[in-house]
Amino acid sequence: MEELKDEKIEKLLNEFNEQRDKLKEMVSSLETLKNKIDKLFPESIEARFLRFFEEKVKSATALFSAILEVRKEIIKTLKEEVELRNKYQRKEEADGDFSEEEIRSLAGQIEKFSKKKDSIEKRLEETNLQEKEIAHG
Repeated sequence: MEELKDEKIEKLLNEFNEQRDKLKEMVSSLETLKNKIDKLFPESIEARFLRFFEEKVKSATALFSAILEVRKEIIKTLKEEVELRNKYQRKEEADGDFSEEEIRSLAGQIEKFSKKKDSIEKRLEETNLQEKEIAHG
């Protein structure tokens, strides 16, 4: 029974690491996209290109917000993992077990984090589509 709980905790910790790695990949992709967007900004604006420029600024702003959110999530998962590891070590030292309620709570936090990650990915895709429309339109 104790081995099963240890396995569950290890799986949760591994999932934290996997989610964080995916977020880091997203940040890298967003940074690359940001660099491409930066090249699109003109030095001066003619009246006929004002609307196009405004759309680029909106897309860039959305992209910067997405980068910031992803970085916040990375920091949040690091804190949660540290707390989980500390809690797990204290439990081991006290020779106690995690209750099912605690494990469910941790699993719930990971699920919530996963949903946030999916939401951020969806917003990134929408931003990418807007950029493509702006670039081609």
